Amino acid sequence: MALQKISRSLLNTGVADSSDATAITIDSSENVTFAGTLTSGAVVVTGDANPALEVSRGSANTTNVNLKYNTTLTGQLSAANAKFQISAVGSSTPMEFYTNGARRLIIDSAGFFDYESTGNDIARFSGPNSGGLTIRNDTANQVIIHTATSDALVFGTGGNNDRMTIDTSGTVKMFTASGVASLILDNDNDTPYLRFDESSASKFTIGESSIVGGGDGYYDFYAVAGVGQRFFTAAGERLRIDSAGIVGIGNTVAGTIHGVSTVSNLVVGTGSGNNGIGVYSGASNLGAITFADGTSGNTTYRGGVTYNHNTDHLELNVNGGSAHVIVHSSGVTSIPYGVELGSGVDATAANTLDDYEEGTWTPVIQGLGGNNATFTAANALYTKVGRLVHVTAYIHTINLAAITSGNYIVLTGLPFAATGYGDFTMGYKTGGWADSSTAIVGGYVQSGQSYIYFVSPNGVEPSQGGNYAMTKMMLNVTYVTP
Repeated sequence: MALQKISRSLLNTGVADSSDATAITIDSSENVTFAGTLTSGAVVVTGDANPALEVSRGSANTTNVNLKYNTTLTGQLSAANAKFQISAVGSSTPMEFYTNGARRLIIDSAGFFDYESTGNDIARFSGPNSGGLTIRNDTANQVIIHTATSDALVFGTGGNNDRMTIDTSGTVKMFTASGVASLILDNDNDTPYLRFDESSASKFTIGESSIVGGGDGYYDFYAVAGVGQRFFTAAGERLRIDSAGIVGIGNTVAGTIHGVSTVSNLVVGTGSGNNGIGVYSGASNLGAITFADGTSGNTTYRGGVTYNHNTDHLELNVNGGSAHVIVHSSGVTSIPYGVELGSGVDATAANTLDDYEEGTWTPVIQGLGGNNATFTAANALYTKVGRLVHVTAYIHTINLAAITSGNYIVLTGLPFAATGYGDFTMGYKTGGWADSSTAIVGGYVQSGQSYIYFVSPNGVEPSQGGNYAMTKMMLNVTYVTP
């Protein structure tokens, strides 16, 4: 029958349908219970009214529509405090969503999302401008997020600002505000590091030394055995460290050069044009390249090349830093320990030229052990090369008669004492003795002495006494020193 109005007199009595079964019961609290068997549902609302069905408890009250399985409350629709809620009731009751007769999404009692399909997809998302995003679980302990074929994956922060993009080729791009690091590795529990793998094998690592290369107090760029490192600027290779540790700056052939020389661990230069190494020091300090064979004392600088900017001279340092060759700012080169010529044997004394000297000397004509003659000397010079000494002088206005004491007439004042005998002749002389047999024709230097004996044609040394006259002479004497 059609029910148009229910009066209070019908409460708790029910309203029967045409088969006399109770279809609607309204209790004294005005709760309505629907029962019976209907082919299209317990409640069917038809017509053009909007809303077609309304449930309300009035202002400031929560309105619930309870859904029970058998007699157990399982789900609930609620309007509470201007909020619409859908609830799965019970400590273990999940919420499930279906399409086309199949379960698609599950929210379990702990609030976790799950996706159910015949494959391993956990969730899929799609939109008008995207081919879709899929979250998959293909293998144990692995969750995969991937996009459709033509879609990139973009992560944003701060109001729809793109921060990281993974494009379809797998390239990762990071975008940050100006002055902000694009990537920071920060590990509060351990030292962070960055590793590059190839086919799941580690090839290159950047990180703190205790984690990467060993030791402590460093940050390492660590390449595994067989892998070198290269550095580029302006699209050109500038520095290369090969897998053996050989360093090339400006070239790619350092390893080849080292392989031949066996000592060139560092090769600088391009192989064309001008190349070199600059040492930049203070204006009053040293610049040096040193050679070490230890880590303490002068083993750290057994040899080297040093430039002294204070005095502008260059040193070749040997045997613990001693200057064995000095090039002075004037261009003069000093070799304090000598130059070995001809032997090919290290520091052979007989072949070492260890002295060169030029200077003046003061010749004095006198009676040996007595007083001096009067004379004037000019151009009294000497040159010493090694042990060989050569002296020259021009002596004039000589008055031998002024010698009044002593023995032989000698010339003193030689710059170095002799170690052997050396004689000489005089080609230029004027004046003479009273007879030709006592004329002065030359002289000699005797070992251990620093004066010259004069000799006459008969080989006898002239002695003091007599009225003899020698007015001028030119001397060129060569002798050997110790």
